[in-house]
Amino acid sequence: MQERATDLGTTLRFFLNPKAGFFAKLFLVLAVLYVIMPLDLVPDVVVIVGWIDDLVALLGASTGLLFALRRYQRQQGGTLQARRPDTIAPRVVETQGTEVR
Repeated sequence: MQERATDLGTTLRFFLNPKAGFFAKLFLVLAVLYVIMPLDLVPDVVVIVGWIDDLVALLGASTGLLFALRRYQRQQGGTLQARRPDTIAPRVVETQGTEVR
């Protein structure tokens, strides 16, 4: 089973790897700074519209980050496979009182 790009371990390795997705990381940091910064294109005093521009910035940065994570996962190949063994929960199917493994 292939790991999802949203896996926490994959995300941590992505952020700790200096060669992986520099612009996606930068865009995410800039989007977060834009949201917490008091200066906006549309001030937050205009309640709904002021929040929508912050939401668009975060959604754009999150989408870019997800694409970069998937690209990073494909480039790493098999190194991102789950490190937990399959024997944690054995696959047992019971059918009418008979165990099938």
